Amino acid sequence: MPPDTFLDVVTSAFRAQTDIPLELPLAVTMTLVSGRLLRAGCGIDINGQRIKPILWTLALAASGAGKSYVLQRVLDIAGPIELFPDPGSAAQFVQDLAAHNRSVWVRDEFGQFLKSLDQQTHMAELRDYLLRLYDGQTISRRTKSDPISIQDPALVILGTTVLETFKDCVSPE
Repeated sequence: MPPDTFLDVVTSAFRAQTDIPLELPLAVTMTLVSGRLLRAGCGIDINGQRIKPILWTLALAASGAGKSYVLQRVLDIAGPIELFPDPGSAAQFVQDLAAHNRSVWVRDEFGQFLKSLDQQTHMAELRDYLLRLYDGQTISRRTKSDPISIQDPALVILGTTVLETFKDCVSPE
């Protein structure tokens, strides 16, 4: 860890006070830093292409490893940050993305969430929206009241899930 950085402070505190694997506070801290940079409009230009500080991270750890504890403690240290609401449907995801573009989405039991994309009809379109989000493509949806179109969509995502059950939730393909 670079000395005297936020990342160093967080991981040092977890090293000194807990037996939690340091990969968890590292992943959470990097997610929050990435989210703040994204929200602030930061990015770099590489050969004429604008690269945004977007991380999509999946933290696999055993049940009881401290995933939720780490998230809450790091959020306490970092201060308020806009978190993306948990979508209940594909339609809700698009509405929430229009209202909370460039925020941080933290999702516990991410494996179960991915499994629900194949099992629940109201979530089926979300797979396509996530692919478009990953590519930064415009996401559009017609609603009964108004059409929604999100230009340049971006989210920082941290999914946490239990290692032992992840293979049962996501197929090899």
